[in-house]
Amino acid sequence: MSLRHLIWAICLALLLLPAARADDSWVGLEVLKAKPKVLADRDGDKQISFELKGSLLPVVKDEGCRLRVRDYAGREGWADKADFVRLPDAPAYFTELIRQDRRNAFAWTSRGIAWPPGEVDKAVADFTEALRLDPDQAIVYWCRGGAWGTKRDFDKAIRDYDGEIPFDGLS
Repeated sequence: MSLRHLIWAICLALLLLPAARADDSWVGLEVLKAKPKVLADRDGDKQISFELKGSLLPVVKDEGCRLRVRDYAGREGWADKADFVRLPDAPAYFTELIRQDRRNAFAWTSRGIAWPPGEVDKAVADFTEALRLDPDQAIVYWCRGGAWGTKRDFDKAIRDYDGEIPFDGLS
């Protein structure tokens, strides 16, 4: 094969490869942590790491295998993309984790957060199950209180915000 044929073959191969599209980037999306504890580092310095706080995090930068996210405390850091789930993919992802272990309170909570706005009843049910499994998670009361508020059931929302609602008879 001549050099000219080789160059032509490489150019043709590059033309046939799928082009990277702008919508492949996760920048501007919200992601959920795929596991309870995700560590981030500042500007690639893995010696200066911190635990990301919050569940739903905005993506600031996407560099392929790593994402720069902002946690609820306003801190930004880099973490492995594999440690996150895009919000549209999250209900199916956490459903699979629940299928593998029905006692996984983190998966129930995360799936509750991930449901789209029209699925409030599913979110309430997931938060309720998470609280049954781990009643000491104050953030789950807050999440379920927000879901009750969306349903305009303000009495239950207030009781959840106060942490006073019983786990039985919620439906």
